[in-house]
Amino acid sequence: MKLKEFAEKVGLSPTTVSRALGGYPEVREETRQRVMEAALKYGYRPNANAVRLATGRAGAIGVVMGRSGGGHFFSEFMGGMATRLEQEETDILVSVTVDNNLDEELAIFSRLAASGRVDGIIVHSPRPEDERIALLHRLGVPFIVHGRSKTPFEHAWLDIDNHDVTYRPTIHFLERGHRRIALINGPVGRTFVQDREQGFRGCAGHPWHHARSAFHDERAFQRRYRLPLCPLAAGTDAAPDGLRRGRDDDGAGCLSRRHADGAGDRQGRFRHRP
Repeated sequence: MKLKEFAEKVGLSPTTVSRALGGYPEVREETRQRVMEAALKYGYRPNANAVRLATGRAGAIGVVMGRSGGGHFFSEFMGGMATRLEQEETDILVSVTVDNNLDEELAIFSRLAASGRVDGIIVHSPRPEDERIALLHRLGVPFIVHGRSKTPFEHAWLDIDNHDVTYRPTIHFLERGHRRIALINGPVGRTFVQDREQGFRGCAGHPWHHARSAFHDERAFQRRYRLPLCPLAAGTDAAPDGLRRGRDDDGAGCLSRRHADGAGDRQGRFRHRP
């Protein structure tokens, strides 16, 4: 059904109907409600291109993700975001880049801003001084950061207490008598990685075995065989999967003398047999 046909059924002008559906403040609330009820009754949905032209809104949020996919935590995040945005009839535009390739990410953000295809952008895993935040601020693109950054530009962000994520498990291990504790962390240079390392090191005064290297799931599996029996505090979601698989392969099981704690690992513990 075209806008003109729908407007005739409602008994209003196409302009008024378009503005009511577009959320323009000058349209009276009773008129807006009348149009919305009629749209539900007749199953009318405005043409997306027409809405963009009329409102100046793209109806989409941009997200840039690495080719590795980001693990189950990123999937959960995307699922929750998609569920909420669906209520606003807003889509997610996903652009894929090489993992940890800053130049490529900056190019994608610039392209999204120039194209006008998104109303805003979500930035993941920020660095303390993040060039992506500086770029978006300079371009005037609305954005929100999933994580914390020390950049001087004001911006909205959401995060957990990453210092506490490793501090509390390490204290827990110490209280159980462990003294040689390993931390397998995430990508070097990210704020959350630095915060988790600080939380781990905050329990100073004990002989640590500190594992630090480029991280991925298979590396966690290999690293597990080079560590003496000790608890493992994992500062990234993929770590418990690799370590837990290692225990499955050597028959030790999840409840062995090597204890593991994974940050953000709400579901991973159920994906492998004990």
